[in-house]
Amino acid sequence: MDRLDPALMRPLTGQGRHDMPAGAEALDRLQLPRVGVSGTLTALYRRIREQAQERGLFASEE
Repeated sequence: MDRLDPALMRPLTGQGRHDMPAGAEALDRLQLPRVGVSGTLTALYRRIREQAQERGLFASEE
């Protein structure tokens, strides 16, 4: 659950990740191996990521 904290807190507070040089794919590379131990955690992570992406809270991948 601790691994979801960064993924949860930034979108919930509206901070997003646009202030960081990495986009959604970089976050996936970091987080998916950590939450992949549970189908429930993975599904929750993916939904949070999707909502954050819809809100434009990620930097664009370049």
